[in-house]
Amino acid sequence: MCGIVLSNSALGAWQQPPEPSVPPVQNQQEQGAVVVPAEQLPVAPAPPMTPSPKLQPQQEDRILGQPRQLLEPGVLPDPTFEELQSRLPESLREAIEEPSPELNPTALTLSDVIASVYRAYPTIEAVRLQRQVAAGDLQTSWGEFDTKILAETISEPTGFYENYRNGIGVARNTWWGGYLATGYRIGRGDFQPWYKERETLDGGEFKLAYIQPLLQGRDIDPRRVAIFQNRIAQQSVEPQLQVEILQTSFAAASIYWDWLAAGRNLRVQQQLLALARQRVEQIRELIKAQRRAKVDELFNDVLIAQRVTKVIEAEQKLQQATFKLALYLRDEQGLPLVADTAWLPSSFPPLSDTKDLNVQQQIDEALDRRPELVELRLQSEHVQWDRRWAQNQTRGRLDFVSELSQDVGPTTSKNLDKQQFEGEFGLTYEYPWQLRKARGKLRSTAAKLQQIDQKSRLTMDKISLEVQSAIVALQRSQEVIEQLVKVVETQTQVLELQEIQFSTGRIDLIELNLQEQLVTNLKMDLINAQRDWFTALSHLATATGLDPLEQALRLETIPDVNPAPTPEK
Repeated sequence: MCGIVLSNSALGAWQQPPEPSVPPVQNQQEQGAVVVPAEQLPVAPAPPMTPSPKLQPQQEDRILGQPRQLLEPGVLPDPTFEELQSRLPESLREAIEEPSPELNPTALTLSDVIASVYRAYPTIEAVRLQRQVAAGDLQTSWGEFDTKILAETISEPTGFYENYRNGIGVARNTWWGGYLATGYRIGRGDFQPWYKERETLDGGEFKLAYIQPLLQGRDIDPRRVAIFQNRIAQQSVEPQLQVEILQTSFAAASIYWDWLAAGRNLRVQQQLLALARQRVEQIRELIKAQRRAKVDELFNDVLIAQRVTKVIEAEQKLQQATFKLALYLRDEQGLPLVADTAWLPSSFPPLSDTKDLNVQQQIDEALDRRPELVELRLQSEHVQWDRRWAQNQTRGRLDFVSELSQDVGPTTSKNLDKQQFEGEFGLTYEYPWQLRKARGKLRSTAAKLQQIDQKSRLTMDKISLEVQSAIVALQRSQEVIEQLVKVVETQTQVLELQEIQFSTGRIDLIELNLQEQLVTNLKMDLINAQRDWFTALSHLATATGLDPLEQALRLETIPDVNPAPTPEK
């Protein structure tokens, strides 16, 4: 894209002006100004502000906006705009025009703010800590498959049947839903006839037990569902973090552009105040020359007071924007950092042409990048695991059970029933006839999946509209800037001409004040339009899911390929 520079030099003159004759000033009666006939003006010559060639009366009339008269032979041609500028004092021209931008090594850039957001913004840090929460939950779910150490010691020292039982073993749940346990036990003493299985030989008994589901609980069970879902929760932290970074970075960027615009608006108000203050000595000289009345000096004092008020208001807005920015700009300890006025950049960064953006391409890229859609997809997978478990519960519970045991050592039983190797195998079956638990879970999970689907559709619609809205705002702001550039340049030239007219007594201070206020308002409109353009650019980057820090760094490296020239002094 070709670069279009719309920096602070636009507030003065954006291109080298042509050299046409100056158009006549509008009818003062239409502007509500007091019209003084030319024949009633004092004839005392005005002291020249700067050395300039002597102009013929007819030529001076043309410069001052009077009706044209035929040029006599030998009369000098109409002066150029640069020649007219030379009639203004240097300090007055600088107050009217915006100075050329200079590199400010201490300027606070957008990348500085975004980097601070990445490093120390509390909500982003809170989402990062969610990684540890998810990792802890996942580790907890794996605890269901921990190997358990089992031990017991039971004594019955009183009564008719005195016996002692001790045992130790290990057990754990298997991945395929089964249960495996093995151990050693010893039982000595007299046992009740109905508890004869507690008795062992003198060497004790070794036992191995195993249970394996064959239908319900074989493919999936609550322990595995918890692991899968906690893995998904761990994966969901990243899109949640990206969402928080995008939203917070956009808020920080919007505040940054407001802060920069507030600083530029303060500069414009200070320029307007400088015009009134620099005019004090000029009016006094004109009063001494009897080309101005005393009321002009009083009116100029009123203007100074009014413009001081505007400067104070602009300073207050800048301070408010600075405090808002401090919420995102933080020091190494993570504390809010109030930006100094010296950190204000000298201008907005260069602008790029955005008229040829492919809207559909931007929408497609946004749908591929936006983390909200990734998070919704993970939520759907989370519910799908609940649904799989509910479907598995519709099957009957058929378990294979087995137990192997062998007593060792001398016999302690007259029946000799503990010496042989024992093996026990079988099946158990259980089936809930109404299946209300499984069917209820299937119903709720189906509804949850539909909810997520509707949320996904709405999110996609929002993303599409956000991209289109940002592109439209970007392009419209660029059109506004291009028009304001031309208007500011023209009205600035008119203001310089009216300063010359005022110094010669051809217009009054009221009319000059109107033009100064008009130029000031146009400059502020241009600044606000630039702010809107960059805010829309940040909005578009957020809507398409681009990395805010990368975009901020790229914005600062856009080459100034079409610098706005400053008119020669």
